[in-house]
Amino acid sequence: MGEWAVKADASKAKALAGQKKYYYVFFTATRDEARGKGLCSEGIRKMQKIAARDGLPLWLEATTERSHQIYAKLGFEDVDEIVIGKGTANPDGTACQGGPGVTAYSMIWWPSKS
Repeated sequence: MGEWAVKADASKAKALAGQKKYYYVFFTATRDEARGKGLCSEGIRKMQKIAARDGLPLWLEATTERSHQIYAKLGFEDVDEIVIGKGTANPDGTACQGGPGVTAYSMIWWPSKS
């Protein structure tokens, strides 16, 4: 997790450029049987309304290609592609000598750009 925190914090600092207040979507998940029904998008839209009301950006890290696509459709912009465990892990996080690592995407949404 130390490798993740350093990279995510650097990405956040770059994107926020001195902005001290922001909302952070730490975690979203949908049960397999409920996927594809728009539940994640609905929850994110609610957060966007709150962030827009307060004039604050909304930050998150997409940890799958599927979530990355969902957030992009909701107006989030890519900041960085973060890879951890390069050389020691597969994309799913399982240990693997010489593996490509786990990829995530840091993303930001600005209320003034919506």
